[in-house]
Amino acid sequence: MDRSPPSQTRLISHRVFDAATAPARRLIESHRFIDLPSSRPPWQQINLALRSGDPATSFACGRTYLSKALDIWVEPSFQLWMRIGDRGEIFRSTRASHSFVADCDGSLQLASYFPGEWSSRDGTLSTPVEDYRKVADGMSILLIRWQTGVQPQQGLEDCRTCGSSARQRFIVAVRTEPKPGLLALTEN
Repeated sequence: MDRSPPSQTRLISHRVFDAATAPARRLIESHRFIDLPSSRPPWQQINLALRSGDPATSFACGRTYLSKALDIWVEPSFQLWMRIGDRGEIFRSTRASHSFVADCDGSLQLASYFPGEWSSRDGTLSTPVEDYRKVADGMSILLIRWQTGVQPQQGLEDCRTCGSSARQRFIVAVRTEPKPGLLALTEN
């Protein structure tokens, strides 16, 4: 089974992100692009510090395969989990995008969930880490930390309407098997 990083999935480049968000850049404190292999057990430090009250948004694309031959996979809305700090309460989205406000100070951490099971609200695993060798591919994630006081919906709207061309609109280009597509960076 292939255990390589999520090469079939990609987000727009930093250069395109910077060009697309230039008119709304004043609203963005920082951002990170992360490739998270599904075979990597929780938790991954991503060097994005949050303070209590900081607004943030995540966008994820990709697939975690238990079996490519049988086309058995889960998507980021199920797979991507987050927490703030080493013992923060875990949370996730019900879709590929998620906006939240940090409830404490700490570094944002990411986890690829399946095939694991949580044994606690802080993300302790109840399954062996060796189980992660059974899955393949992964997720590409864009994390945005908005300026203090910016509502994520305001930032997303400013980015979405900053121009009419595809390059100026705030979108993520996604290439997933079996065909390419687009995932708009808006809250659904």
